[in-house]
Amino acid sequence: RVLLDGRSVEPRDIAVLCRTNVQALAVQQALRALHIPAVLDGDASVLDSEMAEELGRLLWAMVEPGDAARVRAALATRALGLCADALLELERDEQAWGEHAQRFAAFHALWLTRGFMVALQALGDAYFVPKQLLSLPDGERRYTDFWHLAELLHEEALRTRKGPHA
Repeated sequence: RVLLDGRSVEPRDIAVLCRTNVQALAVQQALRALHIPAVLDGDASVLDSEMAEELGRLLWAMVEPGDAARVRAALATRALGLCADALLELERDEQAWGEHAQRFAAFHALWLTRGFMVALQALGDAYFVPKQLLSLPDGERRYTDFWHLAELLHEEALRTRKGPHA
């Protein structure tokens, strides 16, 4: 057992510096294979992340809740976590589909009346987004990226005073 300042060393106490992103990914994968949590902090922009693409799908579904394809695309994100079987079941279960469609219509209404962050927080609460993201192997990074992107979008919405379609 290794001690640091009188306590056991934890993964958060360790940093591995790499020359390239490829090396950093290899280190991260090796650590995860050993069940050691590892987060990358590189020079890539959060706007270019997979989480940005997912958040885009969530936003489109909130903007166009009547578009079934957009809502299904949002439901299929890792943030909401519906697997292919669950999505197929929605094809057969009109009541369950209606509940999802109503939720997205409610998120849209919230966005229009109370703002982007209120609507996104409601989505996060309704679909247990924090729990869903944090359950993934790289969940801490995804969760951080999700809310960082949300803050950037919120700031832009306040600055430009543009609505959901913008």
